[in-house]
Amino acid sequence: MLRGSWRGILALIFSIWASGADGADLLPAPTGVALRWVDDFCVNLTWNPPAGLDMVSCVVTYLVEKQVGQNSTLVIRKDLFYDTCELDRRREVNFTVKTRCGSQQDSQAAWLSLPPAEELVRDFRCVYYQSELMNCTWQPVSGVSDLRLHYRPVSGGVLEPCRVQFLSGDQRTGCHLNTSFLHGLNPSDVYFLFSAAKGSSVLRDTFKIVPNKHVKVPPPVVMIQSDGKTLKWDPPIGFDPHCWDYEYKYSKSERVQVIIQETQATVPAARGRRDSVQVRAVYSDRCGDGGSEWSQEMLYGEPAGWDSHIALGAVAVGVSIAVAVILVLHRRLQRHFHSQVPDPKMVIKGMFGTEEESQEEVVSVITAVERAVPPAGHSPTLQAAAVTS
Repeated sequence: MLRGSWRGILALIFSIWASGADGADLLPAPTGVALRWVDDFCVNLTWNPPAGLDMVSCVVTYLVEKQVGQNSTLVIRKDLFYDTCELDRRREVNFTVKTRCGSQQDSQAAWLSLPPAEELVRDFRCVYYQSELMNCTWQPVSGVSDLRLHYRPVSGGVLEPCRVQFLSGDQRTGCHLNTSFLHGLNPSDVYFLFSAAKGSSVLRDTFKIVPNKHVKVPPPVVMIQSDGKTLKWDPPIGFDPHCWDYEYKYSKSERVQVIIQETQATVPAARGRRDSVQVRAVYSDRCGDGGSEWSQEMLYGEPAGWDSHIALGAVAVGVSIAVAVILVLHRRLQRHFHSQVPDPKMVIKGMFGTEEESQEEVVSVITAVERAVPPAGHSPTLQAAAVTS
C-alpha cells in the first residue's frame, strides 16, 4: 500500500517537472498582428517579432496558417508579412502566426479573424463556351440597389466594367465577357467585384473564377462517312486540341460507351438493322473541367430484314409501277384534250338513215299508190256523172 503511494507521488512530480520544462522551451509568440486590404481582392498580414527572444541563438521563422472552414493553408515566412488573395468572402477567414526557431517547440499562436462579407448576389455562375468568350449570371439579393460588376485578370490590371449586361426587368442578372485574356490556349483566372448600395452603406462582394474549370461548348456535329460506320467531327473552336477527350455511345444489343482522344471513330457495321450513335466533347482533367452535351442522335445501317439485293429489287419494282401509272395518266389526258375526228361516211349515212329504213319507206310509197289507182274499167269521172244524172 505504501509502495503504491510512493509511485503515485513520483509520477505526479515527474509530470510537473516535464510541464515546467516544456514551458521553459516554449518560444514567445509574435505581437502586433494586423491586416490591411491591398485592393478589393488581396490582403496584407503583418506582425512584430516576439519580445525577449535571443535572435542570435537560432534562425527565427514564422509559421502562418490561413484557415477557411475545414481547409487550411500553411506557409513559412522569414519576413514579418504575408500577402494573400485567395479569400472566400462568404466565410470567416482565420489567420494564425507562430514563432519557430531551430529545434525548439513552436510558440503559441497569435491570431486574427476576418469576418465574412455581406452577400450582394446569389448563384453566381460562369460558362466559358469559346475562346475569349464567357457568360456569367447571378441573382441579386433583396434590398440592394445600383448593382454593378467589374472584373480583371488575377495576374493584375485595371478593373473593367461589364459592358454587355443581361437584364431581368430592371435588374442586372448577367454579364457577357469578350476579352483577350480569356484566350482558349491559356486563359487567365478572373476576379469579379460587385458593388451595390444597401441603406446608407456601399457594400462590396468578390468572386474568383477559373475559366478552365467552367468549360461548356456546343455539341459536336457528327458526320457518318460513306462506308456507313466511320464517324468524324471537328474539335471545339479556339481551345487547345490536346485538352479534349471524346465520348461516343452507340446501340447494338445494348448501349456501348467509349472514350477516345481522336476526332473520329469506327462503330460496328449495322447490317440488316438501324443503330444510333451520339458523341460529346469532354474537357479533360489535363486542362480543366467541363465539356458539351450529347450531339443529336444519328442513325446508320439498314432497316431490319432488308439487305442490299432486296433494296435494289424494291427500287426496281417501285420504278416500274411509277412508269405504268404515268402511261395510264398520259392516255387519259390525251383522250380528254384530243377528241377523235368523226368519220364522214358515218355522218352522211346518218343523214339518210339506215338501209332498212330506206326499204321500208319505198314499200310504204308503193302501197299508197296501189290503193289510190282504181280497178280496170272504172273511171272515177264517169261514175261521178252517172250518179249525178
